[in-house]
Amino acid sequence: MRQSRGGGGSLKRLVLLAALFGATVGGVMIESAQAGGQGELIYYVFPSPKGIDWSSPRRLAWSSIVNLLRFKFEREHNIGHVNVEVRCTFDDGRRESFLTGMTSETKGETTKAVLWDQRGLGSLFYNFRGRLESREEVERQWPERKKHGELAVIRYAISESTCERLLQFEREYRESGAQVNYGLPRRPRHGEGGGCSAYAVSYLELAGLLTDEMRKHWSRTILVPEDLIGEPENHKHVSIGTLLLSFWRKWAKPEHPHRPIFFWDPDAMYRWIASVHASDRADFGRQQVVAVPVLTQDATSVPTPVEPIWLN
Repeated sequence: MRQSRGGGGSLKRLVLLAALFGATVGGVMIESAQAGGQGELIYYVFPSPKGIDWSSPRRLAWSSIVNLLRFKFEREHNIGHVNVEVRCTFDDGRRESFLTGMTSETKGETTKAVLWDQRGLGSLFYNFRGRLESREEVERQWPERKKHGELAVIRYAISESTCERLLQFEREYRESGAQVNYGLPRRPRHGEGGGCSAYAVSYLELAGLLTDEMRKHWSRTILVPEDLIGEPENHKHVSIGTLLLSFWRKWAKPEHPHRPIFFWDPDAMYRWIASVHASDRADFGRQQVVAVPVLTQDATSVPTPVEPIWLN
């Protein structure tokens, strides 16, 4: 898809960016001062506190436990998280916005699936009960995240027509009930529900802003060994001990029994934002709010995609 250029351009674009990315919200975020017919697409990316290690099944299990213990239940989303915000101001004076993200309905359900149900790596494929977060619970996390340096932000200025398209997706997603399905491999635009990062990335797709570079650096595809996938409903159990003691196990090779899984990784998204923020690239503007790296881009000239919002 087409990538916009936001580092240079006309005086008009510079004035637009100054207006969009000028002030702060509660000392945490950068507030907009929108004129008519403008919009914003904003990503808030929370990394896991100690990093999730996907290099092997055993390292994945150990690093997940370490992150859970590191949080000590002080903050949510111990394996990383992504929230998305859309703000629209239309020519007729109408204003609409939302700030949300996909999350599990019940705390500790993942721990239960691994420890008590003995799903092992089957938890990667499991469909948990999900919901969309409210604006209040998202904003409640910002001060603590900012204090610990566990937040990165991307802000896009977008056109009115693109803003309308994103509002439509959010509205229809809620109305469809897809948010009750929360899982790593689920595809939001197929009506399957989704994980937090897949749900957020859907808005980049719908805005025509998801680049090949992002796909490469933000996503992972892993071949999960079939014998490490627990299915208690089929009397197949894989204990946490089996995962932690699998010293020599690697991810499966294509010729071995496996199930592939594709997903978007919040830690990888955070690292990419930090890397771009530290670079001298011309396609993003850069700001720093305390310990929070913020990327900005004027994408108002990117054509609104005409492909269907919902995919078969």
